[in-house]
Amino acid sequence: MKLQQFVYIREVARRGLNVSAAADALHTAQPGVSSQVRLLEDELSVQIFERNGKRLVGVTEPGRQILEIVERVLQEIDNIKKVSGEYSDEASGRLSVATTHTQARYALPLVVKQFKEKYPEVRLELQQGSPGHAAELAAKGVVDVAIATEAI
Repeated sequence: MKLQQFVYIREVARRGLNVSAAADALHTAQPGVSSQVRLLEDELSVQIFERNGKRLVGVTEPGRQILEIVERVLQEIDNIKKVSGEYSDEASGRLSVATTHTQARYALPLVVKQFKEKYPEVRLELQQGSPGHAAELAAKGVVDVAIATEAI
């Protein structure tokens, strides 16, 4: 298995099973995408996509499960890239914080000011919401950290 094959099958699924559209989106040739999809299916000994001749017409049940796993794997790879990027240049990047209105209004202004002075190249993003919403954003990876004093 190759990660590129995972990218190909994910994009084919995202593009409504249109291999040509997936190839265009990935800036590659359609025959290469088709070939890599087949090679992955052969290696796994399972069809990911249902076919009518050469045309993809659906996703098989094993294909649905594989695509769910592939999505998680590719998301984790993106997370690895983000982590490496954050550590390769600590003085730049983005920090996203979800917090409650109370924290944003009263506790964070001085901290934000000091942070911006120390790390001027870091783009700081604040999102306000309830404690539960802040925790949910952090759990989903939408923000880097959540700050709340209320019980979550």
